[in-house]
Amino acid sequence: MKQGAKREAAQRAKREAAQRANQRAKRESGRLKGFSCQENAQAHTHAVKPDDSLGREPAAFAIERIEVMPDRIRCLVRVNTALSSASCARAKALSLARFPQLREHRCLNAEGRAFADEEFTTDVAHLFEHLAIELERIELERQAAKTGFPGFCGTTQPVDEKSGLWRVEINYTDDLVALSALREAAGFLEKALQEGA
Repeated sequence: MKQGAKREAAQRAKREAAQRANQRAKRESGRLKGFSCQENAQAHTHAVKPDDSLGREPAAFAIERIEVMPDRIRCLVRVNTALSSASCARAKALSLARFPQLREHRCLNAEGRAFADEEFTTDVAHLFEHLAIELERIELERQAAKTGFPGFCGTTQPVDEKSGLWRVEINYTDDLVALSALREAAGFLEKALQEGA
């Protein structure tokens, strides 16, 4: 009888933990409109819900998937491959005008050049990485009234350049601030790319 009671208590505890995780995922999903959630022990994943409207122009820039891990956030982003080089250059110029601190960012590559040295040759996905990091820095600086760069970093890697798919990762100290920065950076880029078209 004791074995059965222990097993039942363990199963009940497991069900309750799963319910709490689902409730937490639903709350988080509500903050990120347009995303669906999936949670496991290593990461919390948000996938963009497909657009039901037919005949719409594809987005210039879109986040397709977000995965929140303990130390960083990984995004799968899509850049419209039909964008002209002029619209990309205009988006980069608008980004640097709106966020002049981007010029101080460093790129951790073989050359170790400043982002400003790469600003007109970099990919849109790489620009997104730096915009998100800058927005994250600005918000945390505002919240804590700190000065100086807190040391955020990220990576951008092509997944399938022909289809415009890229993997972007940024680290964070506050996941909600980082998620907000990613959403704001994507919105800014989408608008800037459309203006440049």
